[in-house]
Amino acid sequence: MAESRELGYAENYMHLLQAMICGNGQIVCAIQLEGPMTPKLFIKALHYLYEHQPLMQAKILKAERYYFELSTSFDEVPVKILQREDDRHWERIVDSELRKIIPAEKYLWSMTLLYEGSGASHEVILTMNPAAGDGISIIRLFCDLLQIVSALSKNTPIDLPAHRLMPPVELLLQSPLSWDEFLANKTASQVQSELLTTWRYDSCAPYDRRQTKAIYRKIDADTVTSSPIPDGMGLPASSMQLATGVLLK
Repeated sequence: MAESRELGYAENYMHLLQAMICGNGQIVCAIQLEGPMTPKLFIKALHYLYEHQPLMQAKILKAERYYFELSTSFDEVPVKILQREDDRHWERIVDSELRKIIPAEKYLWSMTLLYEGSGASHEVILTMNPAAGDGISIIRLFCDLLQIVSALSKNTPIDLPAHRLMPPVELLLQSPLSWDEFLANKTASQVQSELLTTWRYDSCAPYDRRQTKAIYRKIDADTVTSSPIPDGMGLPASSMQLATGVLLK
């Protein structure tokens, strides 16, 4: 029987939000790679990552409540390898991905490699259901993927532990929070109203004109190198894994 657990507070929040306002919370990230890469190496590295990250194997189903079930095979996830056309090809892929909604009852992520040649530049575009990741976990996911690619290309051991399916982050606190308490004495319409008023943008506007309350800034490679993400960051260790439901936006 496939491993499963109920969604936590933040995971429920993001999953319901995604469904109610047509994919506005969907995560799309792109990174550029330079150096040796082949489609075969990419697929092998991605499959290794999939086997070590439980929520890359998950889908969201519903009984009495929504829950993760680790029953999605690697072959069910859309992984595309496309010939890189030009320096702005990745922008067109991101534009396309932002218009899609991931079917959470089947899988929670997809990935595209824009491949130019074994020694040239490439882009990797990740699309993910917002219940399955946050800003920090996505960065760590890409770091793990690059670590695996590097090890495979050098034929060296891969030093990456296999994660287990962790409980929702609110249950890891010293004073656990309760999703039941949040829902107590609330009607479905009240919950929906709270979700929609908390997420501050116009869901009817075209995606490129939606205004969020988030603050964005561009960072370069030197900034990332000189300011690595410290392990822990004052959060439970599990919050550094993919999809623990910690919202750091």
